[in-house]
Amino acid sequence: MRISWKTASPPPGWKQCCCRRRPPPARRRRRPRGRRAARGRVAMAELRFTDCTLTTGDNAVWGGRLTGPMAIRLARRLGRAGLAAIEVSDPETIAACIRRGENPWRRIEDIAAACPGTPLRARISPLTAHGAGGCDVLDARDLESWAQRLSGAGVGEILCDDPLDAPGRMAAMLASVRAAGARPLAVLAFDPGADDAAHAARAAELVQAGAEGVQLRDEAGTLTTDRLPGLLAAFEGALAGGALSLHPGCASGLGPQVAFAALAAGVERLDVALPSLANGPSLPSATNLLRGASAAGVEATGPDMAALEAAEGWLAEAVAREGWQPSSPWNFDLAPWIHRLPGAALAPLEELHEQGGLLHAFAHEAARVAREAGALPPRPPFAAAIARQALWHVTGRGVERWSRIHPVLARAIRGAYGALPAAPAPVLAARLGRIGPDTAPPSPLPGGLEHRIGGPATGAIPPDGYRETSPAEALALGLLAHVGSDGFAHVAVTGPDLSISMSSGGRNA
Repeated sequence: MRISWKTASPPPGWKQCCCRRRPPPARRRRRPRGRRAARGRVAMAELRFTDCTLTTGDNAVWGGRLTGPMAIRLARRLGRAGLAAIEVSDPETIAACIRRGENPWRRIEDIAAACPGTPLRARISPLTAHGAGGCDVLDARDLESWAQRLSGAGVGEILCDDPLDAPGRMAAMLASVRAAGARPLAVLAFDPGADDAAHAARAAELVQAGAEGVQLRDEAGTLTTDRLPGLLAAFEGALAGGALSLHPGCASGLGPQVAFAALAAGVERLDVALPSLANGPSLPSATNLLRGASAAGVEATGPDMAALEAAEGWLAEAVAREGWQPSSPWNFDLAPWIHRLPGAALAPLEELHEQGGLLHAFAHEAARVAREAGALPPRPPFAAAIARQALWHVTGRGVERWSRIHPVLARAIRGAYGALPAAPAPVLAARLGRIGPDTAPPSPLPGGLEHRIGGPATGAIPPDGYRETSPAEALALGLLAHVGSDGFAHVAVTGPDLSISMSSGGRNA
């Protein structure tokens, strides 16, 4: 039988004048070569960044100098970038606010108002680090109040962090966060000395305790691209559907490479910072990661580069105006695998950076200090104290070790923070004695938490309310602080659209 079509088109897949169905031949795809092949090996659907410029970046590089008004202006610009979240508070940021006389709760509320629609994240810890008596460990009621206050201020995600992993304390923190209406997340500190199975087992415990997500926190920058794949594979079953995020420190110089490898492997969230406060003791640069993804040919959605660059431009101008130094990358070194301290604990140690050849001696001494003090974890609130104590020892020039003891270490050895991972060195335990955990009694007064947040060493949280000042007002206030006290009879500043004249009597001329 012969079939032909004269007025109608043949059915799809049939050839003219043929009764046998012959589907069209499949189009042969050419294998990509060279640069195209390299691009094809990386596949990411979405880049989800949590910006930590206001917390980790500021604390690690500048020691918490960003004031409330500066943080609000920066958050307003970050809110336009389409970030997965902005981290607005952690224990170190709260301590810095108190030192400046700012109310940390008001700061968070104002940041939330400045970037509506952008999720906010905060990190809480039951341990304080002021080194004086009173409220060394926040009790369950305090942590519950913190969670409620943060949630009420607009924080939707709260990271629970317990450096000492006290039994039952993490579960109570996570339950308080959930009861406050926020999403409970848990911190899992990366330990280069533990295997993948140990990390996975701890992640499973955190999920079982109530965490909806786990953050792998590598503050010392000791995670490598070789270690990452096996670790992620171990986490797959342990998380039971929970989200995994990564906090990749840059102190070893490997943070950016690890961050990009994590994105390529499909890690859901990554902590980053703006370039002025990235790298070195801080986190990878958000803009550099986006440029790296583009250069690698990655087709992905994520934060808006133009908005991030605008935020960085404003921050760079603020840096120049204040005379602060922007962050810069640190060279690769093996010392972090020895001392395991976060970059924030190393950045303030000027002697360590100025004296060549001191780093490795310091690294070994820091590991020894932590071990003798009770196997303290090299993390806040102990990290800065361990670093300072080790520096005293290596620069003591004949002074006996432990002749001077950092107050945070002294209180930890005496038991103020509770049970330690190991017994302190006998000579230290005998010298300091033991006092047991020191928590302040419950306050019957309304708002008692404000007076207990930092204990007697830091005092009460300042009252609500501060206003943003213009550059001219800030200059005038700075000049006013020097008039008279520095012996000046008269100070005058003139410039475009600006004229300030002051006398020691406080009268404008």
